[in-house]
Parts: sequence; C-alpha cells; structure tokens
Amino acid sequence: MGFKENVEVLLSRSHKSQRGLAVAAGISSGTISHILSTPMSPTLATVTRIATAFGLDAADIVRDKKLPAPGRDLGPHFIPQSIAEAI
Repeated sequence: MGFKENVEVLLSRSHKSQRGLAVAAGISSGTISHILSTPMSPTLATVTRIATAFGLDAADIVRDKKLPAPGRDLGPHFIPQSIAEAI
C-alpha cells in the first residue's frame, strides 16, 4: 500500500469526507478525487498538505506498509505511531 491507500484508510477512520479533507488541506476537492480515482503521483506539496490535514508528516502518509481494511483495528504493529495517533 502507498499514499492513495493510506489516504483512503485515514478518510474512513477520521470520518472526513473528500471535500472536508480538501478544505482542511487547502486544495480542491477535484484534486482529492483525482488522487483517489487514478494512478497519479501527487506533488510533494500536495502530499504534505494532505498529511498535515491529518496531523501527520508526509513521510508517514507515503509509507508503503500493508494496512488492515477500513473498520479493522490499526494497531501500532501495522502503521507508524503518528498515523495511529491521528485516527
């Protein structure tokens, strides 16, 4: 898993909408939709804004770790502590 999947999990866990994330990150909702629906690579600035909206560092949100499906427990052995604390 990578950035896109981590954003999907964090959206689910935080109960934020794509629009809510866009507002919190200061980017358009179209950008969020495009990130989640296509195999694009967002800019570092966009990654940083999204990470910050979740209270995370960019490095944490782009980690290529296998996370459990939304609705399952995200224990510290699955993800960095900073992500676990944010959700």
